[in-house]
Amino acid sequence: MIPTPIADRVLALTADLRRAGVDASLAEVLDALEALAQLELIDRALVHLGLQSTLIKRAEDVEVFDVLFDRHFPLTAPHASGVAVRPSAMGPARPGNAARDPGPAARDVQVALVEALCAADATQLRLLVGEAVTAYAGMDVHEAGERYYVHRVLRALDLADLLRAVIARQRADHEDMTPAELRRFGERTRVLLEQYRRLLAAEIRDRLARAAPAGRFQPRVIEDVDLMRATSTELRELRAAVRPLARKLASRIGRQRRRHRHGRLDMRTTLRRSLAAGGTPFEPALRRPRRTKPRLVVLCDISGSVADFARFTLMLLDALRSEVAGLRTFVFVDGVAEVTAVLERADVALDPRLLVTLPGVVAHDGHSDYERALRSFVERFDDALGPSATVLVAGDARTNYRGPGLDSLRAIRRNCRRLYWFNPEPADEWGDADSQLPAYAELCDGVFEVRTLGQLADAVAAIV
Repeated sequence: MIPTPIADRVLALTADLRRAGVDASLAEVLDALEALAQLELIDRALVHLGLQSTLIKRAEDVEVFDVLFDRHFPLTAPHASGVAVRPSAMGPARPGNAARDPGPAARDVQVALVEALCAADATQLRLLVGEAVTAYAGMDVHEAGERYYVHRVLRALDLADLLRAVIARQRADHEDMTPAELRRFGERTRVLLEQYRRLLAAEIRDRLARAAPAGRFQPRVIEDVDLMRATSTELRELRAAVRPLARKLASRIGRQRRRHRHGRLDMRTTLRRSLAAGGTPFEPALRRPRRTKPRLVVLCDISGSVADFARFTLMLLDALRSEVAGLRTFVFVDGVAEVTAVLERADVALDPRLLVTLPGVVAHDGHSDYERALRSFVERFDDALGPSATVLVAGDARTNYRGPGLDSLRAIRRNCRRLYWFNPEPADEWGDADSQLPAYAELCDGVFEVRTLGQLADAVAAIV
């Protein structure tokens, strides 16, 4: 028999899943209860696996399930119901216990991580999860989703640099290690870092679940969903919404062009024509502006931090190809490559994570490098520019504390008609840490905050 408090939690979890748009039938709820009857209920990992296996049918719903599971089966101490659920051995230790180390104000989290990795101290690594989230996620400052917070922590820690630092320290401390032993140590450290990354995500998900309002997963207008915070289910819905939105946007752009076609009254010509009618202006003359379709050049950052934003930017602009006189598309990380032909041949816009594999996109270490990418674009693809070209740069303008490449951006601005920048981050974060957007904005004709698909469509309409 399932204890009544556990059954009540399962029913409450199922109700929240349905409100979030997950199809969980009565038969599946009965299967879930039957599965739990066969499991050790004090093992949270087994409870999670049993419920996910019976209630979730689509991969897109896993993220929603994880958040709601953490809400109804938290990692924290027993509830008033008297039902305790023990975290699994791989679960993160809760910050705040007696064994916890001093906070980030007292010491450097990265130094402590290097020490724990060198010692292969899994317990210390779990204790450092809470400190890293507290120090770098900014959950008390910014309201966002799990992926956004995980990205902030990983960007601050830079696991690749941590791995290099650990291997260098091990080599210095153990000069007698053979190359084979060093390789095995490196593989073991990579495994620990991957476990640490998963623990960070679990810690952030748990904190969000405990802080989330009850209506967090209530239906919303899909075009207003923040691209940087969207769940997997919302991302799937957003991809389905791009083509219909592109059709509406094309119609809107067409109406704008027709309105501008009327022009302003030309008084001189109107008076000249009125002479034939005794001075009565029967035939007003309009000064019609020349409004032509722009030639658009797109430079899109497809690094991991903005990969989903890049996907929707590429998809929307590709769907609006008929509304521009010419569209050339380039993608970059720390190198740059043209993908115009690739996108034209694709049935749908390619995943930016696949575009990363194209020659030239990654030219150095695979971290965002605006200086290197912009310089490479100016040197290799200056033929894309010209007096009729409108250049659009799409990215978060975060340089990883490398050079911003302002000289290259000035060269681009000198050789194009207009220069715009689309940024998916909130405007109040522009300029903090390694963000160079304020410096870039001085060279641009317009900078747009495009956190949602609706904002992206509005920004495109403003420049096309």
